[in-house]
Amino acid sequence: KNLSTFDWVVDGIFGTGLNRKIEGDYYKVIKSLKMINNILSIDIPSGIFADNGDASNIFIKAKQTISFTYPKIGHLFSLGYAATGELFLYPIGHSDEDVNSNLKLIDKDDILDMMQPVDISKHKYSRGKILSLSGSKSYTGAALLSGKAGIQSGAGVVKQIIPSSLHSIMSRNNEAIDLLLNDNQDGFLSLDSYKEIKIYFDWADCFIVGPGLSQSEKSINLVKKILKEYKGNCVLDASGFLSLPNYSDNVFSEIPGKTILTPHYGELAKILNISNEELNKNTVEILSDISKKLGDRVLVLKGPNTIIANGNNQIYIISNGNQLLSTAGSGDVLTGIIASYVSSGYSLEKSAIIGTYVHAECSNFLLNE
Repeated sequence: KNLSTFDWVVDGIFGTGLNRKIEGDYYKVIKSLKMINNILSIDIPSGIFADNGDASNIFIKAKQTISFTYPKIGHLFSLGYAATGELFLYPIGHSDEDVNSNLKLIDKDDILDMMQPVDISKHKYSRGKILSLSGSKSYTGAALLSGKAGIQSGAGVVKQIIPSSLHSIMSRNNEAIDLLLNDNQDGFLSLDSYKEIKIYFDWADCFIVGPGLSQSEKSINLVKKILKEYKGNCVLDASGFLSLPNYSDNVFSEIPGKTILTPHYGELAKILNISNEELNKNTVEILSDISKKLGDRVLVLKGPNTIIANGNNQIYIISNGNQLLSTAGSGDVLTGIIASYVSSGYSLEKSAIIGTYVHAECSNFLLNE
């Protein structure tokens, strides 16, 4: 058959139970569909593994997928996310009691349940205080983006620690309070600045560490010292991960117990010393293992769908974003948004969930402008 003569092709070759290589006539049929744009898959695109989103040696790339009651892991992770296309879910009689899962897909109603009314009587110092160690000679924009996002998201005050040689650039965030420290014209801060930074530890409701920091050894040593000594709430991002020791059972022991880590897939793969491919293929399994080591910390894994894991092996999926989030600087904005909720008194888990959902929702407003 010349399948290109049809407006739509409905794919129902394999369902959710597939876990093997595709061969013979099945392979030939799926290969013949490679050039077809309008494919509607039933339950899951044929060739995608429902339990992890990985794929067989060949698979369908659907424009739309119709599934039932709840999404499968394979719809949201790895190769399965793009292969699924637009997902439609329909009830077919399952009860909520039939489902026992540590994975939860967050929707707008969940966010509304978590949000607290804004107390308009509060003054700026009671609305949340953020201290930020971010930005260096090559990445001043990261500091500006994260700091501005923190203020725009509701924090009352942001104090931005700035190498003095970068003041003319990094002072462009007019709403932030600048803390100028001598950097000897290096364009980044070193251990020499630790005592001056430590003075503000008790002031901060949340400490942003990492966006745009230098990758030099001197800068990394400063971050290591700060994370070892600081005991408050922290959002750790980007270059801040360079201070982590080699992955082991105590990999997080050198960072504050109240930390939200916000790596993307590449950064987490480096932390774990594994390949991006392995992380993509076994995301849920790997996050479940990391959960055992987190304690009270929270991990936000940034990707096509952002995945949040806590220390109790609960995993939350944020799927309301779009391709605009794959832009340099969007992670810095997310860090500032999350920090604003932490500084306002939300728990680390709720701050991560709300902040990530709001961040993704902003991308939808921008896409539709």
